[in-house]
Amino acid sequence: MLEAIRSWVGDTSEASAEAIMARYREELDETYIAFSGNATLDHHADYVRIDGPSVWIEFVCQNGVIFGDQIHYHTIWRDHVMDYGAVYDF
Repeated sequence: MLEAIRSWVGDTSEASAEAIMARYREELDETYIAFSGNATLDHHADYVRIDGPSVWIEFVCQNGVIFGDQIHYHTIWRDHVMDYGAVYDF
């Protein structure tokens, strides 16, 4: 799970990412994965959420608007604790 989380956190600077990942590592026992749909994440409405005391990541597959037979992805990473008031280096 930490490797998956790192995919989003890694968009920040290395110093920010290390501090954030250290906190997420400490909270791992209270962090959960929920999903619905196909485990391959290649069908419309396949969904994954990682949710912990701090981390919140959502990932959903949707049919395309222009190319309706092609899947595209929507995702978001938020932090329950340090979200908008935090200072991240990018």
